[in-house]
Amino acid sequence: MDQSDLCHKRQVEPKDGKIRRYTGTGTNTEYVDVSSHLARYLYCEEHPDDIYCEVDPKRDAFDDPEIAFNCGDHYCTVDDCEENWKQASADESCYEERFSISKPVGTTQTCTVNTLCEDSKGAWGRVIFFGDVSYFDNLSNCNGQLSADEC
Repeated sequence: MDQSDLCHKRQVEPKDGKIRRYTGTGTNTEYVDVSSHLARYLYCEEHPDDIYCEVDPKRDAFDDPEIAFNCGDHYCTVDDCEENWKQASADESCYEERFSISKPVGTTQTCTVNTLCEDSKGAWGRVIFFGDVSYFDNLSNCNGQLSADEC
């Protein structure tokens, strides 16, 4: 089985974070932990020709985990900007949000939001705010202006 072009589903799709690996000849198997990025990297570094590593379902088995991602366990994207914005109090008094990220994915954490926000008199004004993606969950609408600090 370890010499076949076919594979068992469990060789590629983990269950409880583990895949099945055929060892030796015949049907001898062992279970391998691939639940974390580091575990996948170490396993595929040692067994690069294994079907799991060839398929690389998480698409990170050959990415060195020592190279830091800029948004925790991944590279920042526009989705990170939007997800953080949805946690901010400004989301309740601003609408028509459009998000962008200033550089190609993986090279920046700077997001921009272009939105309409209501001021204390009920007037709506266009607001453009840019800053680190981590600021976006703390944004407040301060009388029609966005602030990463309290009003």
